[in-house]
Amino acid sequence: MSTRRTPEASQMPKRDSPKRNDTSPAQGLSSPLFSSGIYPRTPTSPVAGNTTTLDLDAYLAWVSGHPVSLRAKEQQLLALLEQSSNRVLRADDLMVALYGRIDPEAGRARLRRLVADIRMRLGADFADRLRTVHGVGFVLVDEASDLPPTR
Repeated sequence: MSTRRTPEASQMPKRDSPKRNDTSPAQGLSSPLFSSGIYPRTPTSPVAGNTTTLDLDAYLAWVSGHPVSLRAKEQQLLALLEQSSNRVLRADDLMVALYGRIDPEAGRARLRRLVADIRMRLGADFADRLRTVHGVGFVLVDEASDLPPTR
């Protein structure tokens, strides 16, 4: 029985890794979110919920005192919604800001899944603040808001 040795890392051929493009996926696209200066600005102060606090600069949410890491798209969506607190953002504008030019049906499915993931990961108190305006888009309401609860 022979054992097979793998080459040392220094002996392995180097491969060129693909270079990542750090620009926005929607660079050059016209969208109210871009022209208004909302995207890609990131809020500097935490946003507090009943038991959830967001620190978007650190890609963290504190849910009942426990840290939850935010994924990049979750952070981007929450930053957009937080900066337009209590204002409905159109789903089409959010899709362009998050994914660039994408098939509308695929974009809507991704956005719905992203919102569902955020609601699940950040708990019921926060989920009540992240509301769906059916046929239009989404809104993140302040705790003190008198907007009627919907989802």
